[in-house]
Amino acid sequence: SEVSNEYECIFTLFRNPYSRLVSSYFYLKQGGQCPPDENDADKFVHPFDSFSDFVLNGLEQAIGHEQIHFLPQSYWITDSNGEYFIDKTETTCDFKSLTKWISESVNGNIGQYFTNTSSHKKCNHSYDSFQIIEKVRDTYFQDITFYKNI
Repeated sequence: SEVSNEYECIFTLFRNPYSRLVSSYFYLKQGGQCPPDENDADKFVHPFDSFSDFVLNGLEQAIGHEQIHFLPQSYWITDSNGEYFIDKTETTCDFKSLTKWISESVNGNIGQYFTNTSSHKKCNHSYDSFQIIEKVRDTYFQDITFYKNI
């Protein structure tokens, strides 16, 4: 994506790529929150028996079709040369810090924050083989590298 010079400040909340993938999978598996999510769930998630099956046999297709929940986070925050164009990055672990920084940047209080939690098991229960971990690591290598350096 290209960013116009009209923006004064660009920030992002960057999630752990491993937990983000699990969350995205179960979000769509449960139908998402709108008709496009339901359609994408039917197309990209429901054909597979499990998270592992999806990672091994469906993840690349979902990314290739630019399914927004499975695109690497770096897709959204890098320019056409692969350079990051953000001013501030926080992880989900430090959401309060990002909220405070945004409030200070706009000279006001942006209010309460919320969390969007789901009922699926924690991330580490979904990665049941080294093959799955390796596939995700290779697929989201740029995101994992960026996340480690935040």
